[in-house]
Amino acid sequence: PPKIQDRISEKTLNEGQRYNVLCSVSEGNLPLTFQWSKNGKTLQESSNLIIRQQDDYSSTLTLAIVKGEDSGNYTCLVSNRVGSDSLISKLQVLVSPSWIRQPYDVSVMAGKKLILHCEATGYPLPVAKWRRTKGFSIAQSSPVTDTHWKIVDLGTLTTSAAKKEDEGFYTCEVENGVGEKLSKTVRMEIQVSPTVKLESMQKMVKNGEDSVLICNVTGDKPLTIQWTKNGNKPEENQRIQIVQTTLERNFISTLNIESTSREDSGLYVCSANNTFGYSQMGVRLGIVEPPNQPQDLKVKSVWSRSVRLCWEQPYNGNSVIQKYVIFYNKGDKSNPSEVKVEGSQTSIIIQRLKPYTQYQFQVVAINKVGSSKPSKIVETITSQEEPASPPFDLQITEKSTASAHLTWKLPLKHDWNGPLLGFYVGYKKTSQGSQITYSYKQVSIDHSKEIQQCFLDNLQKTSTYTLIVIAYNRAGLSPPSQPVLLTTSYVESPPTPKISIMTTSPNSVQIRILWSSKRNIPLSGYVAHIKPTNGQWQMINLLPSPNHNYTIGGLSSSIQYQMYLTAKNEYGESGPTEVLSFLTANKIDGEPLYQQLSFTLPVVVSLVIVIILPLVACCFIHKLDRPLLEPELQFRFPILFLHRLLFLSHLLHPFKIILLILHFIHTAAKQSMTILDTIA
Repeated sequence: PPKIQDRISEKTLNEGQRYNVLCSVSEGNLPLTFQWSKNGKTLQESSNLIIRQQDDYSSTLTLAIVKGEDSGNYTCLVSNRVGSDSLISKLQVLVSPSWIRQPYDVSVMAGKKLILHCEATGYPLPVAKWRRTKGFSIAQSSPVTDTHWKIVDLGTLTTSAAKKEDEGFYTCEVENGVGEKLSKTVRMEIQVSPTVKLESMQKMVKNGEDSVLICNVTGDKPLTIQWTKNGNKPEENQRIQIVQTTLERNFISTLNIESTSREDSGLYVCSANNTFGYSQMGVRLGIVEPPNQPQDLKVKSVWSRSVRLCWEQPYNGNSVIQKYVIFYNKGDKSNPSEVKVEGSQTSIIIQRLKPYTQYQFQVVAINKVGSSKPSKIVETITSQEEPASPPFDLQITEKSTASAHLTWKLPLKHDWNGPLLGFYVGYKKTSQGSQITYSYKQVSIDHSKEIQQCFLDNLQKTSTYTLIVIAYNRAGLSPPSQPVLLTTSYVESPPTPKISIMTTSPNSVQIRILWSSKRNIPLSGYVAHIKPTNGQWQMINLLPSPNHNYTIGGLSSSIQYQMYLTAKNEYGESGPTEVLSFLTANKIDGEPLYQQLSFTLPVVVSLVIVIILPLVACCFIHKLDRPLLEPELQFRFPILFLHRLLFLSHLLHPFKIILLILHFIHTAAKQSMTILDTIA
């Protein structure tokens, strides 16, 4: 079989050079057949491809001018009838870079995808590098290093969102070490439509304060910026002004509002447009202030100890109402109480009130700015409840064999829980046990008096009763009073007498007691209860007098006294009379004792007695024809007595003087009797 000398060969040529391959057989029988192929494909001769068989043992392949596409594996296959052999020659053509897709000037909207093609071919494979200038006025370039740029497809530069900062000249350089490198510079323009930015989409300003709305606009010039409020252009004046400021890369438009008011609230829109687009953004300006006064406060429901209020939510002052404060007090303008509810509520039940009490209610709304004015006052009276406390101090003021007079005091005023309509006086026989229910007598209330009374009759003699009193109003009954035991007598106790003031002196009072004895009720006496103003009651027992006049002494002059009487017998004591007031007479200061009647009257009487006794004795002696006594004896005693009496009148109390007079009378009488005995 044939055998080729050099079976494998390898050559590297520059594009344009000539390529020759010799396929020579060193062994093998003739005839030999030569066949050439490239990369497995049979070659055909052409103007650039020449195949020559030099002799029976060799063949040549010539490429007159090699090109890049000629690179590959060339195979020479030699065969005869016995066998075959082959030669492989590897050709590599070095090709300088050449453009496949070169970059061109580009203009794109900011934020859009951008592609700069830079594709070249050659062998070895060319490498592409990009450089750029920042803007169009800078000549110096630098490599593209921004992270949002990527190089794909052997050199294409791309980004998903172009930026205004990407604008400038871009140069793509391609080289592979063969021949000259390729370079292409293009202009990249980034078109920027307006972008409007505000500090926030909502702004709150207190009523009366200044407000500044700032609009930041970016985009290519020329730009038109405009403000609108609720769709209309605001009218500029001394209070509202719009100021435009141009910076290097953006524009600032400021809307200034001085001393804001509620009317300045609304949607403010800043809009901008240029050749490439339009943009706008709005901010809702809220002028915040304290809420308006809550309206239509009503009392929806009333109970005895609670009420339900409701009201309408007022204008909130452009700020959420955080809470409501309900103030309430009694109709007497006492210090108000307060209850708080969430701002989302417009009703509340006020609890812990007092029954049948007038209350006044007001509501105040509160937001983060402040408090509203109080709502109009609403008044209501809570419903009645049964009285909370019983009547007290139940007393039996007078009793008889079949009846009794009762008195009691009203329940405490603050426990009435509604106007009292009357009382039920309950009574039952105690001897019959607790199983017996009370019988009741209804008694109307006397609002003019604190102490109420009732006359209970149709009782049985010498029986014991348990008595109670219950107050009632429209809502119900009070608790019962403390029970009191009543024992009717076999004989009646005396009825209540009547008294009147006759006269007063500095130290005493004279009264007249009127006593009715139609029923022949026995009377053992009276008890006078007397006290000075702000003093203590004192009791004075009085025995019955035929003329019904009584004098009570031991009083002080110029003092106001109060007095009432009760009658008594062995079966009991009557009820008290009405309380009478009287004022004792003034004591006259500076009047000599001998000019006072209390002194002169006893003295005159005593003197008369002292003078008459000796005269009587003398007359008796004269009738007996006895000589008269010596003149000094006849008149010594009266003159001496009168002299001593006048001397002591300024030193002794009137009562002591009276005792002294009585002593002298006794002495005078003894002397007179001595005289008579002597005569006899």
